[in-house]
Amino acid sequence: MSSDIPGAGDELHPDFQIQLAAKEASEAEDVYMDIRVLAERRMHAYARVFRAGTPSKEDREIVMADLLRFTRGESTPWDADPRFHAVLTGRHEVWTRIKDHTKLTLDEFILKYHTKATTQEI
Repeated sequence: MSSDIPGAGDELHPDFQIQLAAKEASEAEDVYMDIRVLAERRMHAYARVFRAGTPSKEDREIVMADLLRFTRGESTPWDADPRFHAVLTGRHEVWTRIKDHTKLTLDEFILKYHTKATTQEI
């Protein structure tokens, strides 16, 4: 069996190791580029939602999905470490507030928040 690659079939051969390292570097660069594309997309979505521009439905979905993940909005904020538990509770409260403002009907919203806050705080 002949090959144009010196050391083919021998994982310890220096040429094989060089090619393997080049392949791994190329794959790592591809992963990095994928991460860059996703991060840029999310950053632009946040900017259009919170700063300027006209957010699309996709922008809102990207932001809400990211906030859901970050706040752990659909899971309990409990943690054995009281400091981390406090952080998770704060994040969870933010998620709940955003969700309430965007999902509740006006009557549900008034019922939930009217008894807890003055008119100025609503």
